[in-house]
Amino acid sequence: MDFRLIYLNTSLLTIDNPKMTQSEKIITKYPELSKSPIFLEIPVLWGDMDSAKHVNNLIYLKWSETARIKLFEKLMDTSFQGKQGPILGWQDCKYIFPMTYPDYAIVTCAVTEIGTDRFIMESRIYSVKHERIAALTRQSIIPYDYIALKKIELPELWIDRLEQLKVNDEAEE
Repeated sequence: MDFRLIYLNTSLLTIDNPKMTQSEKIITKYPELSKSPIFLEIPVLWGDMDSAKHVNNLIYLKWSETARIKLFEKLMDTSFQGKQGPILGWQDCKYIFPMTYPDYAIVTCAVTEIGTDRFIMESRIYSVKHERIAALTRQSIIPYDYIALKKIELPELWIDRLEQLKVNDEAEE
């Protein structure tokens, strides 16, 4: 899948700028987007739609997974060849607005909570065409020992990096 990882220069964004892209207009409309450590623009494909003629619910979770892996790349070695690594404990998705082809999804991902044995991530999915939020997902990520086959406490190295990726004040929907 072709997607763009976008790096933001929010000082150049104003709602009346005629050269502003649709994605940039969404950032202006939803300023919490600029606080997210991960910001992806993913095209909606014709095959992403289901028989109800809107993006299938599973696709939102796939987009969220893509953003989650991008965040993991900032956190750790993502070859996952070592003894320790993340495992998805649970995820949920609140579907807010049905997206359709053609469109682009803006997908953000940030750490919202850090516990002793897990951390919580949140992804937000926005429709570029409709300039609104389409879905909100949350995931519990648990550090796992793939040799001993059991969960472990959060490694210290992860905690330091997670603190840098944490967003405390994203607006509630």
